[in-house]
Amino acid sequence: MGRRATHHDLKKQRPLRYIIWNNSLFVIGLSNIYLCLTLILAAYNIPLNILKITKTNRKWWERILWWEIRRIPYNIIMYFVGLLSFYIGYITIPLIYIMIALGLNVIYTFGWIIELLFVSKLKNENRKIKYPQHTFISYLTLSALFVLGVAILLWH
Repeated sequence: MGRRATHHDLKKQRPLRYIIWNNSLFVIGLSNIYLCLTLILAAYNIPLNILKITKTNRKWWERILWWEIRRIPYNIIMYFVGLLSFYIGYITIPLIYIMIALGLNVIYTFGWIIELLFVSKLKNENRKIKYPQHTFISYLTLSALFVLGVAILLWH
């Protein structure tokens, strides 16, 4: 059994295949960049008003439910951001991304914990309504930048 060929070996032995492989990865990467940016920008104008909050005196379980329902689109968007970062960083072992995803989801949970402990006790009704919306969008953007930043750091 010989060793497995790397992309450096492919570059030396079959330069045309290497060029085609790298260009196809580049095109896939560009399409994923477009998709990720579209999804993040769409989060600012979600057509179904998924981020809208109508009442300020929500029960504790309504606050938790608001955050947990939005965890699904958050994870879908982050999946595509992670996929994009695979192409940027040329990662073959995704263990680091699994750990990052778990960590980001744990931190995501602090959104509703902070809302229950602190924001719900505020007297300013406008802040009670705006906190979840702004925090969700801000955390989504920062999470995407963090994952892409890790990919750029791992890029050779």
